[in-house]
This record gives sequence, C-alpha cells and structure tokens, in this order.
Amino acid sequence: MGTSPNHQEKNQKRALSFTEQEFLKVFEQQEWNIPQPLFLYLKAVGNVKDKTGKQLHLATHVLPTTAAQNFGGYYSQLMTEHSHNLYEEIPCLGIVADTLMPIAGANQQPPLPNIRVVPAGRVATTNLAGFLGQSGQRKEEIAILLNSLGITATAFQENVNHTRLNTRLLQTVSDYFATSQTFKVEKVKHSALCAEGDSTQLIKLIPTTENENLQTKWTNLIARPYMSNTETLATIGASYMVGFQITKEPIQNDHTNWYPLEITEANPVTEAWVNNRNARRRMPDGFDVNRFCGISDSMKNRTNALVRRLIKTRR
Repeated sequence: MGTSPNHQEKNQKRALSFTEQEFLKVFEQQEWNIPQPLFLYLKAVGNVKDKTGKQLHLATHVLPTTAAQNFGGYYSQLMTEHSHNLYEEIPCLGIVADTLMPIAGANQQPPLPNIRVVPAGRVATTNLAGFLGQSGQRKEEIAILLNSLGITATAFQENVNHTRLNTRLLQTVSDYFATSQTFKVEKVKHSALCAEGDSTQLIKLIPTTENENLQTKWTNLIARPYMSNTETLATIGASYMVGFQITKEPIQNDHTNWYPLEITEANPVTEAWVNNRNARRRMPDGFDVNRFCGISDSMKNRTNALVRRLIKTRR
C-alpha cells in the first residue's frame, strides 16, 4: 500500500504551529467510517517495541502547508532532491486536490491535472503518491457533487488556509464507505490512531532480481522481507500488504518503477534523486541489521490475497 513515517529512539516532541493546531481542532474530533483493510493499515502505524524491548517512536513530522501557484497542502514549492521521497511515499492533500480539480470542471474530457510542484517541462507519473494520472470522461454527477463541496476547476475550498483540508469532502467519502457491503466498516477517531503501532513497521522489503517488467510499480514488486528479530508468519505476511519499509530499487538498471516523473532522452533521471531514493528507509542502530529473512513473494499478489480474506460478502 505505501510506506511509513520515520522512527527514532527518543520521543522528541515539538510545539505545533498555529496552522497545525487549527488543522487538529477541525480534524481530530470527527468520526470517520473506514473500510477494514484501510483501518488495519492505519492502525499499524505508531510507536513500536521490538522483541528485545527496545522502543521506537514516530519521528516528528511537519504538516504539508507549503503553497505553490497560490494553492497549499504541499511539502515544498517544487519537487527537489530534498523532497521527492516524501512525494513518492506519503500522499499529501495538495496532490490529491490537484487530481480532483479537473474532474470538477466543465470539460467533457478533463485535462491532465496541473500538479503544481512538478518541475517545469516535466510530466508526473503515478509513482507520485495520490496521483492517478489522467481521468476518464467527465461524469456530471461527480462534478456536481464536487462543486457543491466548494471544489471547481479553479478553486478548492479548505477549512484551514494552505492545507487543502475539506472536511465536507472527507465526510462525503466517509458516508459512502458507511454504505459498503463488501468490507466491515470501522468507526474511527483520529485520537484512536497514531499511538501504538505494530512490528510490521520494522520489516524491510527489498525487491529481488525476479522482477522483469519495467512498468511494475515499486509497491507491487516481488520482494524479500528482512528483519532484525524473528517475527510471526502472520506479521511477515502482513508486511507485504502494508509495505512500510519497501526500498526503491531499479529493475535491470531502470528506475521507471519508482521515479515520479516521466523519463525521456531529454529528461533522464536526476542522479541525486537516485542516490537518496531510500534515505527514509534508514532505521536507528540495532533496528537495521538484517539477521533474518523470509521467502520472496509478490507484494501485489499477497496484498490481493489478504484483502480478499477481509471481504464479508461475495458479489
């Protein structure tokens, strides 16, 4: 599914900015309907203790509030050597909002979303977290719904400036999930998450040479799990689905599977981005030793198998 925030050995708290405080006020008391597969993924993120009793805490992170072209919700004004990993690994509301806005317009065929942090002359790929590429034909009912929520091709209503947080949109999605007959739906408050996570966060997944298709996305590859301590088969199996510590590796020296921009002769990969692509996979001393490994398996196939087991009704 994706990757997790970094961890650290000391619990280093910091004061929230005014914008972060306002965001928390709006968001934390709401109750959301979340399908069980997504709930299990979110519930696994948090502070974690390994088998030897060592404690790891979530590293402090900053709410994405940077503005680009007068719209907020980004990690930085532009994807750079220092920020591209965040854009590849953790969806931000700025990218998601950019993807929605063309769908809310009047064009029968919505244009390619304007991803405002993409460098000039470059084109984003679906390796950019939250970006699904060009949408299909316009569906009037979806455009009408988005417009009613303050979202148009040129505007995005937000509860807190520079965040692109639209709680009416979130509530609409939550209400839709509540009607799901496919999965069990959990009612969740933000305060119930982000406390204690589980040890799937400590399992590294490293793609193997069994991968041959250059177009296979980096989160769907065949990978082998590595651990500092032994884990149960259930925990190892779950790690293929949550993918908290997947490393980004080339397939036959080609980086297409993880690179967030289209690669052409005129626009090759940026060497600095390749060199630091796994910078967020670094674990504290003692947690990053590969003492044990499991059997390689397809992350896509294993995820599909686990999600199918959570289906409560067959259609």
